Amino acid sequence: MFIYFRTPNEQNPMGQVNMRDTRVEEVEHISDSDSDEISQNVEKAMPEPTIGIFPNHVHQGPTYLIFPNRAEQEKWLYQLTVVSGGDPKAGTQCEQLVQKLMEVDGDPSSMIWRHPLMTYSKEPISLPLTTFTSETLQAEAIKLFKSVQLFMSVVLDSSGIDYHVVLAQNAIQLCLDIPELQPELLSALIKQTSRHTQARHGVQSFLMNATNLFSCDSSSTAKTSPQSVNPPLIQSDSKANPPNTVFIQGWMLLAIAVSIFVPKNSKLLWFLRTHFNRNKDSKTETGKYASYCANALEKCVVNGPRTAKPSRMEVLSILLKNPHHHSLPHAVPVHMLNGTYHVVGFDGSTTIAEFLQTLNLDIGCRGIELSGFTIFSDDPIEKNMDHCLSQKDKVCDVISRWETALREKG
Repeated sequence: MFIYFRTPNEQNPMGQVNMRDTRVEEVEHISDSDSDEISQNVEKAMPEPTIGIFPNHVHQGPTYLIFPNRAEQEKWLYQLTVVSGGDPKAGTQCEQLVQKLMEVDGDPSSMIWRHPLMTYSKEPISLPLTTFTSETLQAEAIKLFKSVQLFMSVVLDSSGIDYHVVLAQNAIQLCLDIPELQPELLSALIKQTSRHTQARHGVQSFLMNATNLFSCDSSSTAKTSPQSVNPPLIQSDSKANPPNTVFIQGWMLLAIAVSIFVPKNSKLLWFLRTHFNRNKDSKTETGKYASYCANALEKCVVNGPRTAKPSRMEVLSILLKNPHHHSLPHAVPVHMLNGTYHVVGFDGSTTIAEFLQTLNLDIGCRGIELSGFTIFSDDPIEKNMDHCLSQKDKVCDVISRWETALREKG
């Protein structure tokens, strides 16, 4: 039960909400008065992090919680989502498993992680991993999973790398055209990058057990500790896993996707973060990709989602080198008015404003508000035309649109 008060010192609650019968969502904008039109510009300039609690009963209206910053909002969003599980049979089986994992705070020892729906599958799925209201979208979701399987199973070869480039671009573009498919793609990639593990008893623990069991000391045999009876379990790879290169290619596609999509569903966002934290490892290739994905996701959450599919340059940057080894995985030359150029690095979420800031620091130039200098993009078709770039635009989106326009020109 969620109980709230008008002030911290109040003794009588202002209202209450049965959280087990609600849905909790992040809210971008609230309109609750006639003065909405007047305050619209202010709210766009200074959006307040807001969470909406929506009861399933028609007779009770929503409750909105406004927070001072996004960090505080995310803490509440996670906790409220956990307690608002609602009907345990609601959603797909995969979504129900994620809810159960949230209720145990993603316990690494939970058997849920080893469920077939949560781990790599060589076979195609027969039902979507996420909820859809349309049979057409369900069919598209199943096709999307097959695209992920193709991307991972076909060996990445430098001579035929365009196959993977086009496959990644088409999958991302489909999800941009049909936003409902974005959670499905992210869920599929989490599943397909999750290894099968099997629990086994450590040899050392077994020998310690044997020593205790056959000890001549009667006191030790009479008081056997629970740990000696049940030695700790060690997770090991299962034979059901494909070659490691398959998982690496899955992480490559995930590294591209998390710089483009921001999950609107708080459960999926939690699931992604937990998946990355479980797999981070500076000693393995997949673990390094997981570390990069974790950082890329948080940057995308802050800067917002993208509007264009990844360019060929962006995809190749991820496929040809592990982005974990580079603080900024992409780079382009910026040509100066004096005929020189300067190479500037960026990631999938870098905005033009951030890109300019990096450039100005590198060349020792004052900011655009003081110097008057800014950055332009040449037109892919008209040679004598340049375009002034919006500060809020993403660098990767600009490159993608430029590349698309050039390709369409023929």
